[in-house]
Amino acid sequence: MDDQLMARLLDLGTAEATRIINNVNNINGDDDHTLVAMFGELLPRLTEDTTVEYRLTLPHRDTTQHLRLRPSDRTVELIPPTAAQLRMHHGPAEFVDLFRATFGGRHDLGFAIFDRADQPVAKILAASFADRPDLAELAARHGSCKWGAHWRPTHYESYLAPMRDQRLTILEIGIGGHHVAPGGQSLRMWRDYFPRALIYGIDLYDKHDVAEQRIGVFKGDQSDVRFLADVVARTGPLDIVIDDGSHVNDHVLTAFRFLFPHLSDGGRYLVDDLQSSYWPAFGGSPDDRNDP
Repeated sequence: MDDQLMARLLDLGTAEATRIINNVNNINGDDDHTLVAMFGELLPRLTEDTTVEYRLTLPHRDTTQHLRLRPSDRTVELIPPTAAQLRMHHGPAEFVDLFRATFGGRHDLGFAIFDRADQPVAKILAASFADRPDLAELAARHGSCKWGAHWRPTHYESYLAPMRDQRLTILEIGIGGHHVAPGGQSLRMWRDYFPRALIYGIDLYDKHDVAEQRIGVFKGDQSDVRFLADVVARTGPLDIVIDDGSHVNDHVLTAFRFLFPHLSDGGRYLVDDLQSSYWPAFGGSPDDRNDP
């Protein structure tokens, strides 16, 4: 999904109804990226592939699209007409509610939209919108190493909870898995916790398989300021930075010195595993507590 389109849709997530309808163009046709993106936000809420029949009636427009939602490979595709497991017919008001539920973080609207007793998939979606898990639960669901031995989400949440429903851009250094596994568990945790955020990850190894809607990845070294400059040129100003990368002192300091000036007012810069600043193998000192 194109980052610029996703940013525009997230920016519209809390707009007035007339502005949403006037700005969301191209609802009809095989290249309906907006509709695909809207249903793409439902993928993390599903456990099985699902077919959808979506009829949209707006002034001067009445169109029906069929989509296949595939959480198994994190994709949404427009398909020819077929028997659908989820059927929805929306006018302007319902369409705006669905838009605000998916791009505006409105969990109450999502529960109302999908509460259809005769459609099992609708029940699943309604329950997912009624569910508002905390960061620790999301870390456990996604298998993030930040939970368990480290218990970090409890501390994260004390700083980040007030920002949960804001429109954000988040960068995490270190995607996980090292060179042997894809990783990405923490990126998915952030995506589900912050419904109106674009999430980006940096890793020394190629993690392109981790990328999905609202999650982008960059391959490079956090101690390379030219690489970091390219990242920021792509992401724009950052609202939250989490450094869970190499933990090497020089790398942590280089990334901080470059990225902190790109943090928005009121943003947060979090550095994990500061115990490494006292470990000689990571460039630290166990004795000189005043070593910068």
